[in-house]
Amino acid sequence: MGSLNGAAGMNAGALAPISAPSAPTTGADYEANLNSKNPGLFVPSTFTSYGEAVALGKLQADMKPMTLAEAARLAQEQKKNASKKRVIVVARNDDGKLVIVPAAKR
Repeated sequence: MGSLNGAAGMNAGALAPISAPSAPTTGADYEANLNSKNPGLFVPSTFTSYGEAVALGKLQADMKPMTLAEAARLAQEQKKNASKKRVIVVARNDDGKLVIVPAAKR
């Protein structure tokens, strides 16, 4: 019977190490790190205290999830209030070429 990952069996104790790829990856990683650019100043993460985190968790747990009807109503409202996309109108000029008609001339 064959072996599982080079071990004598499933419960064989210490497993044989899996061979690593022969291509060196440390050189490529080193080059990538050297060529990297920092997008801006370092801004450390901020954390809340344990008490604030517990209070926030309780607040979120007490919040009632939105019903399907409320979600549909909200989506409808957002769609209605969204700014309408401008339509490009094309017409032929005196030479017969297609040109974009300004909004004022429609």
